[in-house]
This record gives sequence, structure tokens and C-alpha cells, in this order.
Amino acid sequence: MQSGLKAALAKGAVFQASADALAIFRHVIATAIGRIHEDGRAPLFLRFLKDGPYECAGEIPLALRDKRLTDAETATVITFVYSHMVNCFKGALTELLAVKPCLQLLRDLKAENSVQQEANLYVGDSVLEADRVRPRN
Repeated sequence: MQSGLKAALAKGAVFQASADALAIFRHVIATAIGRIHEDGRAPLFLRFLKDGPYECAGEIPLALRDKRLTDAETATVITFVYSHMVNCFKGALTELLAVKPCLQLLRDLKAENSVQQEANLYVGDSVLEADRVRPRN
């Protein structure tokens, strides 16, 4: 991954954080973690880590109600982990791993004159930032 990021930086690919490969990696992971924290289920996940689910069958006794998660809350947390948390990290890492093949594809397209020679690779959320600063017609 590091060699792909270094090659992308040398070829002018655009990243949100573009100091070096390690800074890019750290930024991508921090962004994924931020997206996880922004989700409304994140506090329930933290409760799951701290309190855990009720360990017995049936209703939670009154004395443990605020100290354990219900079956429904536990199911929500598990869904959150598999449907959102894992996907945030997988998506972020996949984008970084795809940089090198995407650079090759861009080189090939330029060689075929299928894209403008000035075309550049925008990675991850740098696309959003480029869209914000680009004037609209």
C-alpha cells in the first residue's frame, strides 16, 4: 500500500491529506473512525463494550436494567458492527489499495487519448473537496 501511495503522490494524485503515505493512511483511518462516531448507534456500541448484553434468558431484572443491553439493543449493535463499522474500514482501505491500479488505468487512458492529458486521480474524499472548490457553470 505504501508504494502505491508514494507513486500516486509522485504522479500528482490528489488526497485530502497529502504530506506522505503515512499521513494519508492515518487521515483515512481517522475519517473512517469519525464516520463511525457520527452514526446514531455509536453510543449503543460503547455501552455494549462497557456493559454487555444481559447474560440470561428472559427479562432483565430491575436492578440490572441500566447495566445491561436488551436482546434488541444487542442485535442493533451487532448489525451496526457488520453493516457500518466494518464497511467504513473496508471502504477506506480498499480505496488506498486501489490507488496503484487506478494510476495504471489513468496512464493507459491517457496513452489512448481517451482522457485529457491533464486528467488527475482524486482519491477518496478529495473528490468531495474538489467538487466544493470547482466553479459551477
